[in-house]
Amino acid sequence: MARAPAGVEAFPESSQNSSCSSCSSTSRRFASFDLPRHPTRTTAVAAERQRHLEVDLAAPTAAAEAAAEVAANDPHSSAALFAASLASTAAAATEAATAEAATAEATTAEANRVHMPCLFIDPSGERVPLVQHCSVDQRDAVFAAAVSTADSGGGASSLQAELKSACGFAGVGVEDIGRFRLFSRRRLLELMPEGFAGELNRDMLLIPSSSSPVGIMLRKSTLELQLQLQHFADVQAASYDKLPTDYNSGNSRWHTLQQHTSAARHTVNTGFLLDGHRGVGKSFVLNYLVTWARENGWLVLFEPLPSKYARDIGDIKRSSSGVYIQSEFARVFLERFLLFNHPMLADIPVDMKTYGQAALDGVHRKYAARAYEALLESVVAQDLEEMKADFIATSGAQPELEREKLKLWRAYSQDVSIPSIRSRLKQPTSVLEVALFGAEQEAFATQACYEVVEQLKKQTRFNILTVIDEWNECFPVSEYLSMRYEETKFGGRIPAYHLALPRLLSPYNGAQFKRGLKIVATSWKRMKRRDYRPEFLGVKAEDVRTVRNFSPLEFASYVAYLQKKRVLHNFPLDRLNYFYMLCGGNGFEARRLLSTLY
Repeated sequence: MARAPAGVEAFPESSQNSSCSSCSSTSRRFASFDLPRHPTRTTAVAAERQRHLEVDLAAPTAAAEAAAEVAANDPHSSAALFAASLASTAAAATEAATAEAATAEATTAEANRVHMPCLFIDPSGERVPLVQHCSVDQRDAVFAAAVSTADSGGGASSLQAELKSACGFAGVGVEDIGRFRLFSRRRLLELMPEGFAGELNRDMLLIPSSSSPVGIMLRKSTLELQLQLQHFADVQAASYDKLPTDYNSGNSRWHTLQQHTSAARHTVNTGFLLDGHRGVGKSFVLNYLVTWARENGWLVLFEPLPSKYARDIGDIKRSSSGVYIQSEFARVFLERFLLFNHPMLADIPVDMKTYGQAALDGVHRKYAARAYEALLESVVAQDLEEMKADFIATSGAQPELEREKLKLWRAYSQDVSIPSIRSRLKQPTSVLEVALFGAEQEAFATQACYEVVEQLKKQTRFNILTVIDEWNECFPVSEYLSMRYEETKFGGRIPAYHLALPRLLSPYNGAQFKRGLKIVATSWKRMKRRDYRPEFLGVKAEDVRTVRNFSPLEFASYVAYLQKKRVLHNFPLDRLNYFYMLCGGNGFEARRLLSTLY
């Protein structure tokens, strides 16, 4: 076994054994992170440091320290760290407390030093200890363990507790940053049927085995947003799912609900914008959050590639309000949206006050009716000219003419009919019916998209998460040409926000959802990064999250992952820092550099 490079600290193998033993435990709290029950990556280093600080203790503790050192050198010992962290006698505890003040400065400096994982290759094949801590979807294993426990006499209550603990994966912390969560490819397609954000598909193509699980790294930004989502879910559950029992029916209950909802919405954010240079991993943060949200019962509206609505070939039709209808793209959008969310959409009733207020292009029907105002004015003026001769000899003819004008305007306005989905689907019982109708009737697909989003804004049954990648692609000019834009600053090209679907996805409107929030991310794949002003779109400064390049630990973990997946061959481990310097920690540059050379 090769030695670790200088300045690189290997993790004790005892933590690996404890990690493996925790996977089979029926009382673990995490379903997706393969973490040890007691020591973690952080506590392992702390316990090892504590062992070195106590080597000079008095004679009563010498035997205990020697036993701990022997256990630590044993690669199969799972009790090394536990034995090293215990004080054998009261004298040892007193001596350790005295030495703590003297070594505080040295301990702080050691803690601040970046500990990179040890990567090495042994003769039997590739061996990467860090990847032993990669998470695997353990729900099937937990389910099997819970069933076996119930069959052996554990009871139905213990089975329900284990199944509940298998849902989601709460319990991750800062020490888990840099670890990978592994998904089977089938599970990844189930959780994200809309497609993958960013270049995750390219990472999957690099892996030689078509059945090997795919990993997504937990980044710092991912952990921050995951904690925000968990806090949002807890606050909303306390507001809607657990109302106080001392309320009366009718208006009193509604007043109580309003009070709790308003108090909750002041404590949580309703939107976030992910920004950063190309290749830092913004899209992978979104992929991670989408899988987490769907495994935890959120209704997710996910669009990984909105730029295709402005660049791909498709039929567009200009409406009377100036918005271009994209019926074909809207139908596909609804079909993909229904693949995972249809069970939850079936439980959301339709708010009939909001239903049917949109026109075929998605704008409000009152805006669509404005296109007929010029025609109505000409018809009413013509009728008044014919009636003017009858009123000319009558005293006070002007008030009578004004009265007749209003009557004619009202009569002709009622004859104007705006095409709407409500004329075909009059009384839908759930939002699922509206979405299915739009997917089956392509002519109403664009309106159905807007109707579904409006209904999701009003509902309070589920937590709604709207995730949009390439958000900045909803604003530049599209590839579609029109003579209406020839003499404008757009140079004959239709702006993307004049197309129906980019117009639907572009608003930063997470605050409009009664029980939802919105996360958007920029993409600089097709354009240079510019100094834009997100505050003009309603994005607050505290809503912006900047994703940075890999830290040395994350880069080493990424190299370990590529070695484990046999993407890299004969990688010079002693030059790990050199390659980190070459790519600057950028994920896109690191993948291109490493996959090309090794």
